Amino acid sequence: MGKVDVEIVFEDGERVFHGGDVVRGEVVVRARAQTRCKSLRLSLGWKTRGRGTAEVAVAYERMLFSGEWSPGEYRYAFAVQVTHGPYSYPGHYLQVSWFAGATADIPLARDPSCEEVFELKPSKVPVPMEHEMVLADTNNTALMVPGWTAAIVGSVVCVGSVVSLLLGATGIMALVALISAFAAGLGFKEVFARGVFADARVDIEPAVAWPDAPIDVRMSFTPKMNLDVNAVTLKLMCREVVISRGGRSSTRYEHVPYEASFELMGAKELKKGEPVHLERMVDLPVGAPTSFRGLNNTLEWIVEARVDVPNWPDWVDKVEFVVGDQKESSW
Repeated sequence: MGKVDVEIVFEDGERVFHGGDVVRGEVVVRARAQTRCKSLRLSLGWKTRGRGTAEVAVAYERMLFSGEWSPGEYRYAFAVQVTHGPYSYPGHYLQVSWFAGATADIPLARDPSCEEVFELKPSKVPVPMEHEMVLADTNNTALMVPGWTAAIVGSVVCVGSVVSLLLGATGIMALVALISAFAAGLGFKEVFARGVFADARVDIEPAVAWPDAPIDVRMSFTPKMNLDVNAVTLKLMCREVVISRGGRSSTRYEHVPYEASFELMGAKELKKGEPVHLERMVDLPVGAPTSFRGLNNTLEWIVEARVDVPNWPDWVDKVEFVVGDQKESSW
């Protein structure tokens, strides 16, 4: 047993705080012998656990004491205002937790330490953002290989009569547009959008959504030809994406704790050149977890828009947005 014990005691015994709250407590030191302490340091921060490679960040650090301890008990009060996130999250492949730690640096001896966890929840009211964050389209998969272009064109020429019978004039027009777009070096999503729809886009407001509040999803496009659609739908997803790194290899794990689908438009015949504008308010689930992005661990919110076209690949776009307690910002 060492000469010194260190303990952390929170003023709020339930250890539940909200973004911007002041965490109060004491670091209690019990010395059993005369002891020199180079420094007694307090730190507050967060860490991840789960399938992904662990991450840790210290948000606050302070030296509470340096000097000599005679046998006895010593108390050092602290009051730290916590940041607005990241917030605690008890997920499947990803868990985020906050901690308060204290360590006494004792020369030529084991350094006694203590670490206690607490829960950090979003603020009770929206708060202004201090830093801008960047929203990005998460669907950045490029399926086109330039070397395919000649083979595709040659195949189409060889089976042109069969394609005409199977697809009809509308299908032929779309196929020609697809080939041209492939030759231009576009990915599949962009190829299909250029071949069938013009000015296709999905917008979400606000860019940072308050937990439990709705988001406004707007979708617009203009058909480049007359065509039938089975439906236009939205899918709201919360997704954990974690990466476990070891040596030269890494493994990716995904889990979807929440998913809900909505219909924007049912089966309909669309006319060439007539713009389509669709909009829907989508409710986030009660207690929606807030977004998190580390180096190896991510909790992301995504809206997937899909146009179901009969006998043709669906047009799909995925747009990421942030769930948090900030306002008037983008991430």
